[in-house]
Amino acid sequence: ITVMTFEVSAQNDAADIINKLGNKGVTHLALNQYYTLDSAQKQQKEPAPPAHTTTTDNWPPTCQSRKVVKIGMVDGMVNTDLPIFRGKHITATTFSSGKNARAAEHGAAIAAQIVGSATDSASGLIPKAQLYAAAAFSDAGNTAPRGTVLAIVKALDWLVGNKVQVINLSFSGPDNDILALAIKTILQHNIPVVAAAGNHGPDGPPAYPGAYPGVIAVTAVDRYLRPYPRANHGHYISFAAPGVRIPVPCKKGKTCYKSGTSFAAPYCTAQLAMLLSGDGKHSVITDNISRLRAIVQDLGAPGKDPIFGWGFLPPCSTL
Repeated sequence: ITVMTFEVSAQNDAADIINKLGNKGVTHLALNQYYTLDSAQKQQKEPAPPAHTTTTDNWPPTCQSRKVVKIGMVDGMVNTDLPIFRGKHITATTFSSGKNARAAEHGAAIAAQIVGSATDSASGLIPKAQLYAAAAFSDAGNTAPRGTVLAIVKALDWLVGNKVQVINLSFSGPDNDILALAIKTILQHNIPVVAAAGNHGPDGPPAYPGAYPGVIAVTAVDRYLRPYPRANHGHYISFAAPGVRIPVPCKKGKTCYKSGTSFAAPYCTAQLAMLLSGDGKHSVITDNISRLRAIVQDLGAPGKDPIFGWGFLPPCSTL
């Protein structure tokens, strides 16, 4: 697809101009809206255990699949010089502008979840994978790092051009016709798209791109399999995965414990990647989703529900 952007002067209203052009028969018009990374700004405290709970499994559950596949991600910039990425197969580029410190911290965290070297607290889920990291997000003052539709679509185009086999999108925002068209095109190429379910609360509106048809939206749960309090609810949610107090790299080589649906999405991305062959061939997306549904632990109401989707997806289960 070809996308053109126009800057609107200060004395005009962009939405009003779009309406006027639409009335004149111009189609496929949309605002160049912002999307935010789905991570809590502060470290999450250890959740109190439910009543009568005395022991829990190690959290988060980890594994190190030796699968060699091509995984794409759109996020903040990934600094490939960090020690956790030493010897990893990461190709990184950027489509964002502005400062990148906080966005880069988020990007490094997601990349580390996927391919990072083992540390005392965590390891990458698929350390042998080839990761293509497209930066579309930059810092935005005191709010969460954000990226425009145009930057995100450029990043997605780059990933498809590099023939990735699955795409991780740990961000969310409003419904947008241009983004919807890009996602639909990617799915038509039989490339599965995994997205964060959103951190806008149980009563928040549907979060996109997770809520688009065909996208696998992942919500977050804690070590006791309770829903992350800030996670979106909705019938578009597909699965639940670890997303509370996830150890990730942060400043000066330290480990931080972060929460959000951002950090749940890579667990599903990793599971999907393990279903794919390393020769670039793609399994049918619907078949892979069915295989994931067969291994979930049902939570909440029986069957699919708006809080947990089909249920909790155990990391690196035998498929």
